[in-house]
Amino acid sequence: MSVQTLWELSLISWYQDQWLRSSTLTSGWANNAISGNQTLTDQPIVFGQDSSSITSWFTSYGNRDITAVEALEYSSNTYMVQIALKMMGTPYSPNMGVDLKNLDSSMDKLRATFCRIRLGHSKQELIFQLNLRAILLKSSLLRIT
Repeated sequence: MSVQTLWELSLISWYQDQWLRSSTLTSGWANNAISGNQTLTDQPIVFGQDSSSITSWFTSYGNRDITAVEALEYSSNTYMVQIALKMMGTPYSPNMGVDLKNLDSSMDKLRATFCRIRLGHSKQELIFQLNLRAILLKSSLLRIT
């Protein structure tokens, strides 16, 4: 593959990631999980004591408060996970367990928002759902309540 092709693929991937993040923010606003340019802490997300953490660019330097705009600018994974958790009715706290009874309704809310902005169709919707479920599983949400 040429350098140009790799660069183009990288750029496409970046745009897709930003599209998903901006759609997640939109869903958070639409479902009252966040409001305005709300500040959340960009911090490693750890579920249970034996799980690996979900991190963002800044988390290697410690915790940092960031706004919704900064979360999009810095591609904060942890901000987006916190939105999804709030939509499930379980705001993040370190080493928490997660009650998955609201997972399907939260996915429906995300899907509805994504559909309104033409992202929640077929392949993209499936990829988003699989990614969210993979994050939840990877993070050892074994303490299902």
